[in-house]
Amino acid sequence: MPRIIQWERQIGRRLRLRDLFVFFTVVRSGSMAKAAAQLNVSPPSVSEIIADLEHSLGIRLFDRSPRVS
Repeated sequence: MPRIIQWERQIGRRLRLRDLFVFFTVVRSGSMAKAAAQLNVSPPSVSEIIADLEHSLGIRLFDRSPRVS
């Protein structure tokens, strides 16, 4: 039981449904730029949401690489 309480203190109150939806869209689309286009937001907005989510969880969710033209 203490483990659940600790999880709620660290993550549960900071996660937003929007953040999880953006994460899912990035996974599904394969890139942050494509996810941004699908969500009708700027790529930096998606990147910021993912960075905040990574910070809240304390883990890196994606390997970032420069855009290939």
